[in-house]
This record gives sequence, structure tokens and C-alpha cells, in this order.
Amino acid sequence: MQKPLKTFICYAREDHDAVDDLRKHLKQAEKNKILEIWDDGEILAGQNWDKAIKIRLKTAQIILMLVSVDFINSDYIGTTELQAALKRHRDGEATLIPIIVRRCDWNEHFGIGQFQALPKEARPIKSVELSIREEIYYEVAQGIKSVAQEIHTKIAVSSSTERQRIKDKAAWKAVKELNTLEAYENYLEDGNNLHQEEAQICILDITEAEAKRKAEAAAQRKLEAKRLREAETLLALEKLEKEIEEIKNKKNYAVQNQNYEDAANLRDAEIRLVRQMDLIKVEAKDMGII
Repeated sequence: MQKPLKTFICYAREDHDAVDDLRKHLKQAEKNKILEIWDDGEILAGQNWDKAIKIRLKTAQIILMLVSVDFINSDYIGTTELQAALKRHRDGEATLIPIIVRRCDWNEHFGIGQFQALPKEARPIKSVELSIREEIYYEVAQGIKSVAQEIHTKIAVSSSTERQRIKDKAAWKAVKELNTLEAYENYLEDGNNLHQEEAQICILDITEAEAKRKAEAAAQRKLEAKRLREAETLLALEKLEKEIEEIKNKKNYAVQNQNYEDAANLRDAEIRLVRQMDLIKVEAKDMGII
């Protein structure tokens, strides 16, 4: 819900009737919480009027300057109210709107000529006929409300941006605690951009680290498979050597006992095992283990 803009009316006492007429036309803007208007006529008896004015000026977001010859001739307005108003304008904290009430040489007065004045073409309100003066006040009120709506829009956009920044900051904190690829990707997919570049760098780092880890794991598996094949090959050679040695012993025993048929069969078996071992030795040499 929007808060009404604090609006300060700066005027000379001689123009209080213009203040009353203008406030009538801005009454609905007050009821609708567009503006919260204050002028020094609201200072209560016993209050320090100078302090009250300065306090209101310090927080004013819109400052309406009801310009007349008495306005520009007022020492208090020139040295206190207008200087504070111009400072708030320079600091970007308030919008100043000159409202020309009576004809006077106001353009160069304290630099207020730099601001777009109301009514249109800076026509002095009290210089127009009474029959159309209400229309002029209406025109001025519409101009003030138009400015107020622009300020409300800027505040809303700024508030939305700030809410997004706070949300983004909290999301980033959670992402950093998780520090996972999915967390960084979700951070960007959710429309967060406060740490967009850093998130993209983290995604790249994690992706590269994961690729490196997978490559190292694959290389390790390959190395382990190679070592297993080498071990199996050496074991196979050792087993064949033992089998060949046993067959040789059996063949020699068969020859000694003149069992030539068994000796022939054992010799054939020995030849087959030797050939098999020769093939395995070739493989072992390729592996570089013999």
C-alpha cells in the first residue's frame, strides 16, 4: 500500500486564501492517500513555529511554492524555507513546484525559475477572471497530482527493486551454502542477477571440476583394469609353466617305463601348452610386464 507523499506548502501570509482554495482542490488527493499536505496554518498555539516548519521541510517530498511579490520579498522564506527546499531538491529528496499566485518578477528569484511552474504558461492565478479561477485551481491541482503519481511510480519501482535485491541476496547466501551446480543454475533460472556473473563463473568451475573428476575416475578405472589384466596374464603364465613342468615329468616317467603311447600323448599336450604360453608371452611383452 502506497504512503501519501509529504507535501509542504511554502507561501506568504498575504496569500493564505490561495492556500485554502488550492487545498480544496487537493482534498480528494489527501483522502486517496496520494498526498499528505501541511502548511504553517496547522501550527498549534504554543508550538515553536520555526522549529515546526523546519521539521516539516526536512521530510517534505513535494514542496509547493505559492509565488507572489510578498513571497519573493519575505526574508524568512528566502533565507530559511526556500534554501531548505532547494537543498532537498539538489539532494534528490524533494520535487519543487512553483505556483504563480500573483504577477511578479519571480524567474530569477533564488533560482526557482529553473522549475516548471503552474498554471500553464505560468499565468498568475489571481490575474484571471473570477469566473474561470476555479478552472485554474483545478488545472494546478491536476498538475500536482500528475507529479505525485510519477513520484509514487518511481517509489514503487524502487521498492520492488529493493525487495528483489533482498530476495536475491538471501537466495545467493543459500546457494553459496549448497555450492552445487544445480543450486547455481536454479539461482539464474529464478531471475536473480545480483551475482549473475559470479554464478556463471561458479557453474563453469564446477562443470570443469566435474569433467576433470570424471576423466580422472575413468583413467583410474582404466589403470585398474590394465593392472588386473597384467596380474591375470602373469598368473596364467605361472600356471602354464607349472602345468608344462608337470607334463614333462609325466612324459619322462612314461618314457622310462617304456609307455610310449602315454609319452606321445603327453608330448602333444606339452606342445599345445607351450604354444598357448608363447601367445600369452607375446601379450605380456606388449604390456611390458616381461
